[in-house]
Amino acid sequence: MSVKLNCFFLVLLILPSLSQAQNCRCEKVYAETKMTVENNYAGWFDKINFDNVKRYRDWSEPFKAKAMAITNDSLCVGVIKEWLAYFNDKQLTATYVSSAKAMSKKSTSSPSIAANQGAMNEADLLEYMENNKNLDAIEGIFENENYKLGISRVNEQQFQAIVLWSKNINQKPGEVKAVIRKEGKKYSAQFFNEEMWMGQQYKVQVVDNILDMEVMFLDKTAPDSKKKKDRLEYEIEHDIHAPSLKFKDGTAIFTFPSFDFNTEKQTVYLLKKESDQLKKTTHWIIDLRNNRGGEAKVADQLLKYLYTQPYVAYNSEMRMTPFNFDLWYRSQIKPGYSQLDPDSKKSLDAEMEVMKAQYGKNYNASGKMADTLTMNEVLPYPQKVALLINRNTLASGELFTLLARQSKKVTVMGENSGGMLDYNNVMAINTVCPSITLKMPINRQLWLEDFFTVDKAGIKPELVLKGSDWIKEAQNWLQPQGK
Repeated sequence: MSVKLNCFFLVLLILPSLSQAQNCRCEKVYAETKMTVENNYAGWFDKINFDNVKRYRDWSEPFKAKAMAITNDSLCVGVIKEWLAYFNDKQLTATYVSSAKAMSKKSTSSPSIAANQGAMNEADLLEYMENNKNLDAIEGIFENENYKLGISRVNEQQFQAIVLWSKNINQKPGEVKAVIRKEGKKYSAQFFNEEMWMGQQYKVQVVDNILDMEVMFLDKTAPDSKKKKDRLEYEIEHDIHAPSLKFKDGTAIFTFPSFDFNTEKQTVYLLKKESDQLKKTTHWIIDLRNNRGGEAKVADQLLKYLYTQPYVAYNSEMRMTPFNFDLWYRSQIKPGYSQLDPDSKKSLDAEMEVMKAQYGKNYNASGKMADTLTMNEVLPYPQKVALLINRNTLASGELFTLLARQSKKVTVMGENSGGMLDYNNVMAINTVCPSITLKMPINRQLWLEDFFTVDKAGIKPELVLKGSDWIKEAQNWLQPQGK
């Protein structure tokens, strides 16, 4: 089994804290963050060298005193972000979220009062449902590809969603995923995410067998629903981040607000549903404006339509340290390791030993700067494609742009992209302060060895658009191209 480390997507997982202490002294957060970045950040040796190391030390020196003067966590994260700005990497940052404990102190209506008061496992939930015939519509067992949740009543107005099963290694069975509040006939949810209550409230509704939480959609598997809808079809219509496809004046217009984990299957659905129409549509527009990235696999679904010549896809390498290896193993290997067959485990174990032997160096699993992607045929349609980007097109949105623009069918239009791709495989790491998280990339793209960079100025479009209706401008440009 080959371990693929050229991560074209961002892995944003909360992983073990740098320390187990709960001391929120800002100078400790700063010292810990500084040490972690220096010892593990993928861009360290690109950013710090003999010529600028003194400037870096001079920059860093005042921050210890700045941090010592801070007593508020939200102000502390500002100091950390100010220090991180030296590296000029949008992927390297810090975030602040109020902890569940802090929220419970601020408000008696905090979701934390619901914890551990309802059914906490599947057996309890099934017994609860068996003994309560007048269940609320929101109660039951709900599933999708990533979660199995059990929802039961806590009090007259409150319900809790307990994790029964999850692909997320940081959310274990029995833990609270969300607290749902009912007011009249309306529901709202507040999600729990890695020791943090997320402040935003999401509208919740049960539509036949679908649990719609705006950003999360699940099938109701118990009790059984009399009416059933196709969840994927429902997602396409209601997920605010779902891709869309419409046809206007002979042009197919794709819009991708994001490349979220479920965008791939949604894209497959759209391509299959509109297959006949797409096969005879000459002009396409692919709108990636404000697409901040996610799963790069989405691109695989579109590249075959754009293909005119082999694509060159650069690989990436990991800064190999014990700390980074542990982050990588916990997030990308451990969740599926137990399901591997003996031969695959043996092969993977051997490869991991090779990786460990590279501590202190960078590790590229492929051993090559880049891969060449060759496809079997050039499809007749589309003939011309306008790819729209703007300053908010980031990460895997930019990666798709780099690949797609190699096609003779594609013209990139708009404005420079945001520039957030040179360093990837981002890990989110708890600090000594529970409310402050360090987000740090552990991989670097090998195009940096060829003196190419995306982060410095973004991707420059071939055609700059300045009007208020870029779709219309793209259509006007495309139409003569087919003549």
